[in-house]
Amino acid sequence: MSGYSSDRDRGRDRGFGAPRFGGSRAGPLSGKKFGNPGEKLVKKKWNLDELPKFEKNFYQEHPDLARRTAQEVETYRRSKEITVRVWENQSKTDHLSCP
Repeated sequence: MSGYSSDRDRGRDRGFGAPRFGGSRAGPLSGKKFGNPGEKLVKKKWNLDELPKFEKNFYQEHPDLARRTAQEVETYRRSKEITVRVWENQSKTDHLSCP
């Protein structure tokens, strides 16, 4: 009995005994027991004209950052190897590229 503490351990290693972790001897749970619980759900059709306008603009610059000079900002960006690209009509937070 090298390496086994009992006959029960040997049987489990060979695939005998009770299944573990919700499976069955035939394989994983097949879904027949519960069927398809969401089969009668219908996708909601949203009327976008009736929804309130929602704008995702959560950025609020910290006052300490607003007080930095352009030279301080450039020094910081160089020290952290940060590249900032700003195109026409784009805010400074839209695209940051860090290594």
